Amino acid sequence: MDQNKELNEDEVKEIETPDFDNNEWSRKKVKTSDILLDPENPRLNLKPDASQSDIIRELFKQEEIIELIESIIENSGFYPSENIIVIKEENNKYKVLEGNRRVCAAKCMLNPDLAPSKYQLQIKELNSDINLDKIEYFNVIIGPNRESIQKIITARHTQYQIKKWSYISKWRRDYIQFQKIKNITKMSKILGEDPKLIENNLKNYSFIRYILDLSDWTDQERYKLSNNNLKVSVLPYHMSSEIQEMLSINFDNEFNLQTKMDKNEFRYVMIELTRSMFLGKDPTITTRTNKTQIKELIEKWIEAYNQTKIGQRSGQLMDLKIKRDNNNNIELLNKKLPEKGKKPESQPKYFSNLTVSKSLNNSKLEHIAKEISSIDVKNYPLATLILTRTLIENSLIYRIEDKGLWKDFLKSNALRGIARLYNLDDIVKYSINNVQKLFTNEAYRKNAKEAMEKIQQSKDGIRKYLNDMVHESFINPSPEHVQLIADSVRILIQKILLKED
Repeated sequence: MDQNKELNEDEVKEIETPDFDNNEWSRKKVKTSDILLDPENPRLNLKPDASQSDIIRELFKQEEIIELIESIIENSGFYPSENIIVIKEENNKYKVLEGNRRVCAAKCMLNPDLAPSKYQLQIKELNSDINLDKIEYFNVIIGPNRESIQKIITARHTQYQIKKWSYISKWRRDYIQFQKIKNITKMSKILGEDPKLIENNLKNYSFIRYILDLSDWTDQERYKLSNNNLKVSVLPYHMSSEIQEMLSINFDNEFNLQTKMDKNEFRYVMIELTRSMFLGKDPTITTRTNKTQIKELIEKWIEAYNQTKIGQRSGQLMDLKIKRDNNNNIELLNKKLPEKGKKPESQPKYFSNLTVSKSLNNSKLEHIAKEISSIDVKNYPLATLILTRTLIENSLIYRIEDKGLWKDFLKSNALRGIARLYNLDDIVKYSINNVQKLFTNEAYRKNAKEAMEKIQQSKDGIRKYLNDMVHESFINPSPEHVQLIADSVRILIQKILLKED
């Protein structure tokens, strides 16, 4: 169905009004407290088992519920013709499929404690201007099942009259339905939409799902990207078949996004693309940006990734040789300056490209990796090095535990299972001695051992430097020191975070 088509009055009535001659549909007056909010509301990105409080919180966050409450008060209740659509649930309850915003507003007016805490006082003050008896009941239309109601809901929110769904809401609604039905043709009949439109919506939402699954975003970026009203019209406009081919993108039978590109390379490009399209990063991409410019940007990002990709200097780990001056500052004895007239070789910025496996299941390590990926090394080199020490230690601990060797580690250090009586030296020594058990891939094992030996070197190694920084007198590191250490251990850490052997 063409979403831009203007409907005449008869067509609107046909879509908006159920067939009450059919015994499957009925009308009823239902108490507001007996109506449940729908966790599958397309406006919200919630799991099907989300609690009622979770739904209320998200509706307040996304859907201007306070403004709706003010409107209800201004009109002294609901409009007489505002019937919500529900389905029957167990225990004489009803679930609202059309009218979630109104039900949420009414519930929180009747019981302000249901609202997020920061709105409760405001709602109590607003309530003084209305007789709450007027919202204690809803006139509802009871449908036979969710599928039967979808065509009405689709028309209301995409074509006329009711507040339109955002792009993301429409895409998410189709994704939720597809997870249940797994059949585009059947979905088309239920929703009253063209099969090609549904397919495009599922593909568009696969990009959003991929983006939101990435762990690279700052809290502020993730907040913007998670907003239901994110201006995503630029996405289908620029993700043409030509661009998809350039990025080797395809979709499986479940409409999950796939690529034949190197996964980290693709990730890098998608992060840059997302920041330019949705987060205001220069160069900003809008619907006015031509496709030639998009292609040039993607080529530029691919080139940038290939210059800085993890493992570029896998055979060139540098020894960290240091000495202190009279002010306890650090001098790098083996610092390699670029030849005169030549720019220094481009390297990854510290741990900015760290990628964490979804199956890592270690919240502590995930948080360390997230913070260390986003920290401002230039302004906070000392804090960065403290995080580096934490990252190295916890990464090796995770690998030891993941390989089922933790008890052996404790035993080998004669710790008798007493927790936390070990240090970085113990962990690195054990990892070197058991490198064959910890890293089963022969090609990578050598690299891992070399990296750990760089850490462990007794006189000028990374471990001593990091330990002195924590336990000895103050040292004044520079971003350059941080870069050298990162270059020495990056591959080791990345392999552990990706759970690669």
